[in-house]
This record gives sequence, structure tokens and C-alpha cells, in this order.
Amino acid sequence: MVASTLARLATSGPLSQPAGAPVFSASLAEARTRSRNFFRGVCREVPWAMRTYMLEEVTTTAKFRSQLADEWRRHDTTDYPVIDVMLFKASQEVVSAMAHHTQRHHIITRFVSPESNRIVKHTSKPQSSFLSSFLGGKKTE
Repeated sequence: MVASTLARLATSGPLSQPAGAPVFSASLAEARTRSRNFFRGVCREVPWAMRTYMLEEVTTTAKFRSQLADEWRRHDTTDYPVIDVMLFKASQEVVSAMAHHTQRHHIITRFVSPESNRIVKHTSKPQSSFLSSFLGGKKTE
């Protein structure tokens, strides 16, 4: 199992090819086609990521793919040069994950439970008058 994984990684296209400049699409249709094909390729790598990063204990394959799709849809644009740059950056993130430069907790906090990253302000304690006036930009004594 480990030998086959290492052999696959040793001959993996994204890891063995040097990073080049982003490919520029000629039209929006071409950029969307490239985007769709890239997303399908990423979804094909989800089972590998689940095994490699031991994500089975925190999520399912379907939920992980759903989170990836939500992240993909969040960056919706019709500007095809922007799509090209985003595809380049996404491909670099995939290479980082495949080469183990991304650690397990990075994947969990980014894709499995992104709601745990939100900063919640606790306002159970009222602010002092000094702090209120200071934050309000008023002169303090």
C-alpha cells in the first residue's frame, strides 16, 4: 500500500512538473471548461486525501467534496483572466497538499470545519466608561 502510494507520487504529474506561469484562456467558455475539469480532478483526489490525512475520523468523503464545492462556488466570477489566476493558485494548493506541505489541521480548519475559525466576540461584560470613550475617539482623562 505504502509502496504503491509512493510510486504513484513519484510519477505524479503535478509533483514532477515545474510550476509555470498560469495558462491564459482565450474566452470565458474556455476558462470555465478548464475550471470544471480542474475541479473534477480535485474531486478525484478526495479519497486519497481522506486516507493520507486521516480525515475519515472527522468527516465523510461526501461532506469533504461538498465543502470543496462550496469553496469553489464562493469564488464565482465571469472575468476569465481572474479565473486563470485562481486556477493557478488552486493548482499550487493541490501540489502543496499532495507533497505534504499542508498539514492535517490546515485541511481540517479550512475545509472540514471552517465555522470553528470564526471569531466570536463575547460581550457579556459591559465596557468601562474609559474604554468606551477611548474606542469612541473621545478625549480621556
